[in-house]
Amino acid sequence: MTPERFNQIVDEVFDRCRSILVDRAEMYARGDRLSNFKRAAEFANTDEVFVLEGMAVKHEVSIHDYIDDLANGVLHTREEWLEKMADTINYLGPLLLALLEDEKRLEVGYLNVRPTVVPYYKERG
Repeated sequence: MTPERFNQIVDEVFDRCRSILVDRAEMYARGDRLSNFKRAAEFANTDEVFVLEGMAVKHEVSIHDYIDDLANGVLHTREEWLEKMADTINYLGPLLLALLEDEKRLEVGYLNVRPTVVPYYKERG
């Protein structure tokens, strides 16, 4: 792959990521760009880092499914591949931001408790 083609693809992927993050900001964020993840963490009685990890892994699994599909003769469009990649990248960014928002999260032992899910409907009656 030539450097020019590489740069073209990188620009396309990250332009798409940026567009999604900007376009959906009003839909998902309530002032704080991490607010939905913080709220999800409250529902799950955990830290938003674990919530974001789970969401990011879901998108990674989807990419692996697409790779398995290729091996089995099932094709996906370029647009579908771009969407999967952008979704994965867009969950890794907020995960990094959540880690850096409170630098204590980077200390050994701070996130030593995995989530214990308490269903939202049971906790609130």
